Amino acid sequence: MKNKLTLRNVMICVGVLFGLLVFVFSFLAAYRVSAGEKWIEYQTTIWGIGRVNHNDGSAEILANADKAQALALPLIGAILALVGALCACTLVFVGDKLIKDDKVRKIVMFVAGGFMVLGGVFTFFADGAMKAEFVRWSGASNFDAVVATWKLALVSSSISQSYALPIVSGILGVLGGGAIVASQFVADKKLGK
Repeated sequence: MKNKLTLRNVMICVGVLFGLLVFVFSFLAAYRVSAGEKWIEYQTTIWGIGRVNHNDGSAEILANADKAQALALPLIGAILALVGALCACTLVFVGDKLIKDDKVRKIVMFVAGGFMVLGGVFTFFADGAMKAEFVRWSGASNFDAVVATWKLALVSSSISQSYALPIVSGILGVLGGGAIVASQFVADKKLGK
């Protein structure tokens, strides 16, 4: 196992950790709308809203017919980050047994890093996809008018929104994929003795 402790493998493992965090955070993403002391929080937004929490401690578990749909691009992004992370992790530990050629392993590592970067970029679209899902969920047909009304309500009153975890996930996905790709340009220097 000590022969696996190299600078390249540490960079790949950090990238793998970031990719796994993107996938885990997709289950934890919550969209919160606040107005003064009152707030409503929509849980598991990327995989489809199934629970709504309120500031008084109450919660609504939505019936299957009432649930919001999953957000397509952020969901695909979370899955791409997971696939890229698992592929890179597999190549670190058993890659020399699966793929004998170093050039092919390097190409597969680039693809895994690219999947993670693409997955991270896709999670950046969660805010717009969430607003579009609210429009669909509310049954409104004129998307532009609803978004304009939403923005006007945010500017003209004390209503605020919070949806930061998908942005954090996107940053982690891009950094993790970048670490995996950058590891292929680093000398395979052993860290342990």
